[in-house]
Amino acid sequence: MSVEFEPVKLRPRRRRIDPVAIATLVVVLGLAAAVTKPWNAGADPATSEQGQAFVDASPSPRPPDSLSGPHATAVPAPRQPGLPPSTASLASWDRVRGALRVHDGWGIRAIVAAPSGLLAPASDQQFAEHWDALPDDPVGFPTVDIEPNDRTVVAIGITFPAAHAPLDVRIWLVHPDRLEWIDTLAVDPSPSGGAFLYRLANGDGSVRNWDAGRYRVDVLADGGIRRFGFTLPNRFEIVPDRAELPAARDDLVDPAGGALPGLPIGLFATAGGVSIPLPSQSGPRLDETEAWLNVDPGTGRAPRSFVSSVLLPAATGLGVILSRGSVVQDSHVERLAPEPLSIEPELVGDEFDAATTPPHVLYRAPSGGAWPPGVYRLSVAWADGTGLHDRSWHVELRPGPVRELSPMLLAARAFARFAGRSGVVVGTAEPLEGGPRSVAIRLLQPRSTGPTGFPIRDQVRCDGVRVDGLAGVAGIVYPADPPPKVTVRVLYEFSR
Repeated sequence: MSVEFEPVKLRPRRRRIDPVAIATLVVVLGLAAAVTKPWNAGADPATSEQGQAFVDASPSPRPPDSLSGPHATAVPAPRQPGLPPSTASLASWDRVRGALRVHDGWGIRAIVAAPSGLLAPASDQQFAEHWDALPDDPVGFPTVDIEPNDRTVVAIGITFPAAHAPLDVRIWLVHPDRLEWIDTLAVDPSPSGGAFLYRLANGDGSVRNWDAGRYRVDVLADGGIRRFGFTLPNRFEIVPDRAELPAARDDLVDPAGGALPGLPIGLFATAGGVSIPLPSQSGPRLDETEAWLNVDPGTGRAPRSFVSSVLLPAATGLGVILSRGSVVQDSHVERLAPEPLSIEPELVGDEFDAATTPPHVLYRAPSGGAWPPGVYRLSVAWADGTGLHDRSWHVELRPGPVRELSPMLLAARAFARFAGRSGVVVGTAEPLEGGPRSVAIRLLQPRSTGPTGFPIRDQVRCDGVRVDGLAGVAGIVYPADPPPKVTVRVLYEFSR
């Protein structure tokens, strides 16, 4: 097959990590679904044209096609017996794919279900798509009002132009006084499937129907973050303000009582009176886009994470352990996403017994409760025997279990090691350093015949490299500015 599209840039707009390497960061060409729209290949033309008509939801077998292979992830608790499954649990990719239509533009799609009372067994459940385009020239914050017409909304997705494939998506529930990070599960992990179609996740790993309310969507694309919103009305056609306060927890312990001796140098959190070290590389201050992208460009080695990702709903303190003999000059903690904190976190004392407690900084959550889910940056300036230092640590407090990254973001982080070189990158994205390995990413370097250093047509040869499994994302790396358009032709075994 041959597809043409513009490169998807992975570099942030504001360069902070290794500016020279970032300027030559890898381009991902994946997400062929944005061009070929494979979900329409087997759909009946009449069904594709009539998006409001419900489609049969009988499942069809298909092999798993995750880009990332084996991975280390938190295992959710099993679903409690006796709880009825939600309609959303029936909305697998095989069941809803026939309802989707092609939309080569930014928009919100809602997958709705027929009322359960009109249907007999669950296997007969049917779904339809409701789609709303975002304004081409929006004024302020673009928002679409979804009108499900009394239908149950089982999944919410985004559509986008083929040349602007996103790397990842976050969704926030809008309260009058705050934004709440919503834990979602993609309907299918493959970017050519339902990777950009989401169901609401419960803590036990099950899914539920979408609740009425106001939502904000953040999309990591084109080297920045695109924001828009949508509203869902309730059965009375009213969009509630969702002003309820978070449920009070009975397991919160003030961080001042946390045990610190024995902790390694670096980032840590306190939860339930226990201090927990968090894996995170210290480095320069990242902005919201850079922390989300979290690449380690041009190193030639497996990806490293500068941002720790963890589920700690009872975390009341965030801090950093420093080496013995360090003297703290200044420190502060900031929230990068979804928005800055409205209340300054409180520093939990700066005096300690140097004989028993290592030098550290520790911040109590705003208002003395638990740290709300979001992305935080903790910066410390200190002096020691080697001089003055000013470094930052970053942590992503998740709203649910830490799951595998989206395939496109996982590929972006894996490809970044080849930034600044010239060639074609192909393979399956690898997990972060220290995790189980999947199919290796390979850099193919064909001969260069032109002054730009880029290979010309038909000069990309396999050279004996075989990628076992699904090579779901292909890309190029380049030493300077990328070409304006890239044409890709993929040959399978036996030159198919």
